[in-house]
Amino acid sequence: MSEKQQKLWAELNKALKPKRVFKKPTYFVEQPYYNLDKSESIIIKIPHDTDYTIPPREVKRLGIWCSGGADSTALLYLLAKTIQDHDLDLHIQPMTVRRQRPWNPIKAAPVIEKVCEILNFDKMLPHQIYYPPLEDPNQTEWQEFMDRDRENCKNGVWHVLYDGLTSNPPEDEMPYENLEEHRRGENIEKPLEALARDHMRPLYQINKRFIADIY
Repeated sequence: MSEKQQKLWAELNKALKPKRVFKKPTYFVEQPYYNLDKSESIIIKIPHDTDYTIPPREVKRLGIWCSGGADSTALLYLLAKTIQDHDLDLHIQPMTVRRQRPWNPIKAAPVIEKVCEILNFDKMLPHQIYYPPLEDPNQTEWQEFMDRDRENCKNGVWHVLYDGLTSNPPEDEMPYENLEEHRRGENIEKPLEALARDHMRPLYQINKRFIADIY
């Protein structure tokens, strides 16, 4: 937990007392992974429980959005490898949304199978694919993600959600326009985990140069 997160955690406890106290988090594992020259690293953290409910909810299933692209695939592999290497009694719930990118489920399915094959991983739950109604203009791709996140967290489909969102590279290294600068830009704050520990973004502070290295 970073110094800033510790401060937020303490302030949150102070503000909520006596209604609710967030305990100091503990983890099954905090596994670092490095790029080729070991100049950058990420940490895969899997918490024992989350503060989504009172009392805290035990973690048994890790949700992950899988598009079939490089970022989510790398994260899926590292999550599965971490569970495997540390012999954890945890399962992964892969999910995909088909809306503006109809090819995502087609690409994601064989990627998930390949990760299981490479690692001989037997704790992957059946791939869930969501089909938001095309006739509903309000149910955009991102709205479907948000709706499913709320529903799946509430119903215990997963206990911690992981997503493979990465940072944009510095502008002087990008030969074309960076996308989503409002959340991926160099000067945007990028927390790696939610205070309740129910949402993790291990790749958020690195960019695709790191992803290319670990491949």
